[in-house]
This record gives sequence, structure tokens and C-alpha cells, in this order.
Amino acid sequence: MFAAWLTGQLQAGLTTSSGLVIGVAKPENGSRPVAIWGFPERVTYRAMTDLLMAKARYEVDRSNGAYQAFSVAPIRFAETRATRAAIKAGNWTYQFRPEDAGVQYLVTADLASFYDYIDHDILGRELLLRTSDHATIECLLELLLEVQGRRYGIPQLLEPSDRLSELYASRIHRALQRQQWPSWRYNDDFRIAVESFQDAKRALDDLTSAARDNGLVLNESKTRTPSFVTYYRDYNVADYDDGSDDRDPTWALNTLRSTVTPRELDGQPASDTQIGLHEVDRSAIRTIRQALTNLAVSGEPRAVEVMPKMENIVAFVAAATPYVLRYLRAMASIDRPATTRSLGAIINDVSLSDWQRLCILRAIRELHLTDSEPFTAWVTGHRTQRYGSAVRAEATLALADVNRIETQDVVRALDEEPSALATWYLQALQRLRRHDAIADETYEAIRDDGGLHMTILGRS
Repeated sequence: MFAAWLTGQLQAGLTTSSGLVIGVAKPENGSRPVAIWGFPERVTYRAMTDLLMAKARYEVDRSNGAYQAFSVAPIRFAETRATRAAIKAGNWTYQFRPEDAGVQYLVTADLASFYDYIDHDILGRELLLRTSDHATIECLLELLLEVQGRRYGIPQLLEPSDRLSELYASRIHRALQRQQWPSWRYNDDFRIAVESFQDAKRALDDLTSAARDNGLVLNESKTRTPSFVTYYRDYNVADYDDGSDDRDPTWALNTLRSTVTPRELDGQPASDTQIGLHEVDRSAIRTIRQALTNLAVSGEPRAVEVMPKMENIVAFVAAATPYVLRYLRAMASIDRPATTRSLGAIINDVSLSDWQRLCILRAIRELHLTDSEPFTAWVTGHRTQRYGSAVRAEATLALADVNRIETQDVVRALDEEPSALATWYLQALQRLRRHDAIADETYEAIRDDGGLHMTILGRS
């Protein structure tokens, strides 16, 4: 049904809706612009990308294991080269030492705001080189232009974008390989192995030039030229997974107990056994995430003991908010009153971004707290123009879940709010119907408005 409707719309010239962007907190500093696209646009984007990438025959592993392999690849390269040289010299018992490596330095870098500045024309040329499908490429680039309103950038956190970005970044890596640098890439992260500091400067210049030729620049704050010994020490056994791993829940409890705020430190520096929440680095944020995930999946009854820490973690480490909420959802089955109090403290006492509010609104709905105070008033307040359109849509869905919003308000929002959010409002109408809060004639009139409406609201 939806496929047939969308096919007809595309043949007639699909009228696209503009996408929305919300800032999602990044570890340490800043935010990542994440796109919200309408459902028809997302389906079309995926379908065209699937078609082109199948013809390009270019897919890359983006798993955590692939990142681990990428991180350790320069070390394995140096080990292999040194071992081969030793064997060639007749030293069959050689044991690798980083101090003896022919590789003396590494260049480590990534691209600044990579997805945001992908040039559509360059992307099109690369796709044409690999697929020869000019018609589909033109349609893809036109879709990106219409939804985003510009001829550069692709939407983040959409799977088709990940695949297209790999194709784009491969152009930069190819330029390095043409210069014969031993180099490795994981999406927009690069590693180059060199034999001297002078070579490191030359390699960095080549990488900078290759990025610039493709409309991009390197992220200066993440560009480094560590010695091989330093890289070996710091990166050989790094863990980049936010999963629960095999650590005992006691480790997770102790980790979260060790988090402290400036007020708790009272002007003193954090000790080696403490995590100062006001100055956490990427590694500390990863540790906090792992600890929260560990307790969320372990079923450990003692996990409720660190619940008072959640308010401060959300306040100081915004990027950990989804992990805190996952932990709280798990704790609800152990101590629901304590979970309710903790979430209440967060919404009342913490200054929150729109993205954090989106996450919390969904958690309130999933914990079935929307129909109780102070949550009802807090969720209702998020339907005002003070908040972004995505926040208003999520609040509407939460209120419709418990029949705390009038049908005409949802219908008005469906007509007036950005079309990219239509899915939220159609689902809200669906929830209201379950409460018998919407007349059959009204429901059917909205359902018959189009293929998306009929797909979500169902046939009569």
C-alpha cells in the first residue's frame, strides 16, 4: 500500500518536506547535528542509496571490531616489518619491541564536521565513476537538495548516509595511497605510519591537501603526530565499546560512586580514584557509559545504590543521558519509587537541552509516568512554542498515550507542524483512537489523506 503510493508520488514528482536538525551532545564538548527526515523521504533516500551502492559494490565494515582492527593496524604493520627484517638478518628468535620499530611516528587525524560538508557534486562524480547510473545519481542529489536546502552535507545518523560517507572518504584515502604512505582509514579517521618527524609533516600536508581537494578540512583538535612508542602504549589495548563487557557489577558500582561534582570537591582537585564530572574526558565518559550499561543489563539489586548520582551525571555529562535513562528503566523493576524520584529530580533541577528533553520525554512515556505528577505537567509544558518542533511532537505522543490531549490539538499540529514530524502526530491520533477519544469520521478523513496516513492509521 505505502510502496504503491510512494511509487506514484515519485513518478508524479514527490513534493518533499524539509528536514529538521537537532543538536545531540557529543562526548566532551559541542553537539552533533542530527537530521529528522519525513518517512517518505527516508524510504526514498534508502532505496536510491541501496540501488547505487549495489552497483558500486563498495561496502565497509563499521563495527566496533573493525575500529579495533583499524586502531591496531599501524602496530601490526610495524611488528610485521620489523620481524621480517630480523628474520632476513638471520635472527629467528626476534621479539618485537616498540623502541626498535622502523616506524618512528604516526599521524592520527579525522575530518572536521565530515557529514556536514560533503560536497554533492564531488559525491555525484564518485558515484558516477563507480556506477555509471547518471539518472539515479541526479535523483539522489536532487532529493538531498530539496530536503536540506543546500548542495552540501548529508544527514547524520541515517544508515544510507553512513554508506555514502564511506565512498566519499575513500577518495581521500586513495590520495594518500597514491603518495605511497602506509595508511589506514575508519570512516573519517586516518592513521599514517612514517619513519621520521619530517615524514610526519609531509604526510600531514598530503592528508590536509587531499581533504581540501574534496571540500573538507582536518579537525585540528584531534590531529596528532605521536611517537610510535606513545601510540603503542596508549592505543594497543584500547576499548571503544560502550557495551557492558565482562566486568563485574561491583566495578560499575565503584565507578559511578567515584563520580564527584565541583561542590563535592569543595575546591580541591579530584583524586586518582575519583572522576570529576566537570572535567571528564572522552575516556572517562566511555567508562561512565560502560558502568551504566553494565548495571542496566546485570539485574544487580545493589545497582539502586548509585541512583542519587544520576542527576549529576545528566547535568555534567549530557552525552551520557541515554545511558542514564536506560539504567533508570532497568531500575524501575527493582525500586520504582526511587526511580520515579530520581527522574523527577532530573526534570526539576537540571538545565536540559532539547535533545535531552526528547530522550526524557520518551523515557517518561515508556515508564508509564505521563499520567502522574510532576510528569504530567512537565510533559504538557513541552507543547508550547518555547520548545523545538521535535520536542513538541514527542510531548504530544506521550500525552496521547494517556489521553491527556484534545484531538483537535493533534489534528492542528499535524496540519501546521513540519511534515517531517507527521509520523509522530499520526501515531498520536492512533493512540487517541484506542481511548475512543476521536470520532470515526474524523479518523477516517485523516486516514484517507494519503499513503503515509493510511499506512500508519490502517485500513478501515
